[in-house]
Amino acid sequence: MKSRENLVRLKQFQVNEKRRQLLQLDMMIAEFERMAVELEAQIIAEEKKA
Repeated sequence: MKSRENLVRLKQFQVNEKRRQLLQLDMMIAEFERMAVELEAQIIAEEKKA
């Protein structure tokens, strides 16, 4: 029964790690979207100057 508990604990750890990775990816996506909005605004500003 001990090995089953260890297996469950390992799987819980792996699930938590995947959740952490997913959260990190979500934060990266949000940052890239913010950067895209900023760059688009800069492009529009530069095009108005020209």
